[in-house]
This record gives sequence, C-alpha cells and structure tokens, in this order.
Amino acid sequence: MSWRTVVQARQEFVKAALEEDINLTRLSANYGISRKTAYKWLKRYEERGRDGLEDLSRRRKHPPCGTAAQMQREILEVRKDNPDWGGITIRSYLQRRMKNVPSPRTIDRILKRAGVVDARLVKNVPAPHCDIPHAMSPNQMWSSDFKGWWETKDKKRFEPLTIKDWFSKYIFKAAALRDSRTEAVKEAYFEVFSTFGLPIFMLTDNGPPFANNGFCGLTKLSLWWIKLGIIPVRIPAGKPGKNGSHERMHRDIARIVESNPARNKSAQQRKLSEWVNKYNYLRPHHALALSTPAEVYVPSTRCFDPSIKDFSYPESFIPISVNSAGYLTWRRSNVYLSEAFAKETIALQPLPNREFDLWFRDIRLATTTKQSFEKLIEVF
Repeated sequence: MSWRTVVQARQEFVKAALEEDINLTRLSANYGISRKTAYKWLKRYEERGRDGLEDLSRRRKHPPCGTAAQMQREILEVRKDNPDWGGITIRSYLQRRMKNVPSPRTIDRILKRAGVVDARLVKNVPAPHCDIPHAMSPNQMWSSDFKGWWETKDKKRFEPLTIKDWFSKYIFKAAALRDSRTEAVKEAYFEVFSTFGLPIFMLTDNGPPFANNGFCGLTKLSLWWIKLGIIPVRIPAGKPGKNGSHERMHRDIARIVESNPARNKSAQQRKLSEWVNKYNYLRPHHALALSTPAEVYVPSTRCFDPSIKDFSYPESFIPISVNSAGYLTWRRSNVYLSEAFAKETIALQPLPNREFDLWFRDIRLATTTKQSFEKLIEVF
C-alpha cells in the first residue's frame, strides 16, 4: 500500500462517499471513522470544497480567556475604581449590570496580565477565640471605634468615628467630629440612633470615650447606652483583632482613602463619604454571600427615645443615690465608684450569707459582702 497523508485519505473518502448507491456505514468502517465524523467531512467539503478537508487552526477565535475586549475594559475600569476588589467581588458587581460575565478565575487572570495585581503573602491565621456575642441578624450588635487619625494636605488632623452593624457590615457613620469628647460623640450616636434605631449590644475597645480604667470601665457615654437599653461589650485590652470586622474596615479606609489625603477636612469628608456609599451599596461582600450590606441590613425595631425614663428597681433591692463626686454611701461605708456615676441611682440586691450584688438598672456590676462592703468585686 502506498503511503498517503490524512488529508489525502479524507479526499478519497469524500470521493467514494459521493458515488451513487454507496453504503456510508460500511464505507466509514473501511476508513476507520464513525458515521458522525463521516457526515462532518462531507458537510465541510460541501461548504468549502477541498479546503474544508484541511486541518483547521487551533488558535482561539476569541481574545485570551474568551473574554471580549469591551468586557475586559469594564473589568479593568472597575478594578481601577476599586483597587481592593478581586475576581469574585468584581464578577458579582458586574453581574448586577451585565450578562455573560466571565468567571472569577478568568477575571483574576485578566487583572494579573494587566499588571494591576500585587503579589501578596497570604497567611492562614485562625480566628481568635472571643467571648463577644455572635450576631445572627442585623442590629443584634453594632461596633464602633475611632479610626486612627491622619493629616490632610493642609496639615489638619482627620480622625473619623466609625459605627457599623456587625452582621450586615452596613456602615452607619464614618465622619470626623469637632472633637472626641463625650458630648460630641453622643451627638453622632444621637443622629445614628434617630435614623436606624437601637442595637442590643455595642462593641468597642477600652479607650475613651467608650471605656476607661474606672469602676467597671464605664463612662458617661456607656452609661447613656445602658439607659437606652444597649449593653456595652468591650474587647480584651490590647487585642484589636477581637473586633476583626471593624479593624478590616479601618484597613480598607487606610488603603483607599487615607493613602491619598484630600486638600482639606471638607474634601476629605466627601471622599470618605463616597467610599462609605460604595462600601454599603455597590461592593459585594464574601461574608454576605456576595450581597451588599444595604441588601442585607434592615432598620432596628427598637426605636430610639431620647428621653430617659425613670427606672424602678425590684422591691427587694435597696436604691442608693451616688453623690456628685461619684461616691456611694451606705450605712457607714463610703465607696468611690467614678465620676461617671455622679447623681445616678444604683441598687443593692441582698443575697444569702450577708452578701450583696450591685446593680445599675438591668446590669449587674459587682458583688460584695456586708463585712467588707468597700471591697467591690467587679463582675461586669
């Protein structure tokens, strides 16, 4: 048998198949091909003649990754506006606006080819154990802190207060205040509570104005929260990672906003507010199954009433007024609590064995005994 190329074999097969009264099944078997392949070559010969029997180029018909140029431009534009977004986040965002968005892996390859992805060392750090409540729905717990300050281009200090919902990640406020003293901070919370209602818990660090080194770490601000029915929760001292979600949000602010300071505080606030709007309404979050915080958050059913209602302790309790200097006087004992408790009413709950619990409204603060009343053992 003389040697022949694959293309020559195809030509012979097609010539034989076009003869009258040919059994295509038997002919295909003689050439070692299936009926499906036989029909493919006959169709290509009919459409393109002898050229149709040549091997076609294996080069891709579409741009790399099979992604149209317009789609690649969209991906790179989104990345340019959001340099901290990866393939998963960009895909989820584009799917809200476009069809046939490529996979996250394809998007990551496009970003890498475009040189907009920095190589980073990723460490798998286990989440630390934490005794803070675990929020299962919006408004069960909010978190709050002051973002570390930075200077605007005109050398003014910019230190925003941030408040967000723990579950939905929704940011209620990120704004620089006139100062960080209690009254200014209360005004900021007053505005947020009036708009969104009240949480059950408020998670903060141990610094002022949220906490201090005084009795039970409570301040004028945290006592106000208790009066509103909010339970203060504090992370362990020196362990900001216990408030990981909030700290990650602060790192995003540092990377996107702080890294390019605005010309003055007003311009800086506008820039920060724009970032918050994008964070809440446009950016899909992995922890939310790629929903945005605004799609998950709903306002609290616990409405804010700025007027503080009088509190009635149970009849078995012994109410005691704290004097203007922050001292609790009972019988012959004079115990200093803190100035935050000045003119507040606390209560003693008598217990068996001549012991007492010390309460402020619904919060149990400390325990003591009748013999050593001055030695309060803090439990809050």
